[in-house]
Order: sequence, then structure tokens, then C-alpha cells
Amino acid sequence: MATIVLELPDILVDKAKEEGLLIVLDTHIFVWMNLEPDRIPAEIQSAMNAETVFGIPAISLWEIAMLTGKGRLAITE
Repeated sequence: MATIVLELPDILVDKAKEEGLLIVLDTHIFVWMNLEPDRIPAEIQSAMNAETVFGIPAISLWEIAMLTGKGRLAITE
């Protein structure tokens, strides 16, 4: 499974960008990855591996909180 990192030190971001390993996720992809992975196209799933570093914008976390609060997204354990 891939590693999800909310904040990266600058040196890691630079290295990830240099090596092409940093993927910044849009809100819906982050939600699908965690709740409905079958919705992610196969070519994207094949790019996800243990070496991939995912970034999640802070606004995505806010959006998830708003969707959950409005009952439009259900997050369970």
C-alpha cells in the first residue's frame, strides 16, 4: 500500500519532485483510494506502489470535513 503524508519536509518534496514520485491527490481520488478503491482506473492503480509519495492539500481535508458534516460523505472505521 502507498504511504499517505499530510506534510513533507522541503527536502523530501524536492527529492520526490526530482525523481517523479510525488503525486498530489484531488479530494475525490483520496476518498476513493480509502473508501472505494475499485473506482480508481487501472492505469492509475498501477502507478500506486510503496515508493509513491502522496500529498493531500489541506483544502481537501476541509472539503471532506464539510461533506461529512452535511451527510454527503459517510466515513466509517
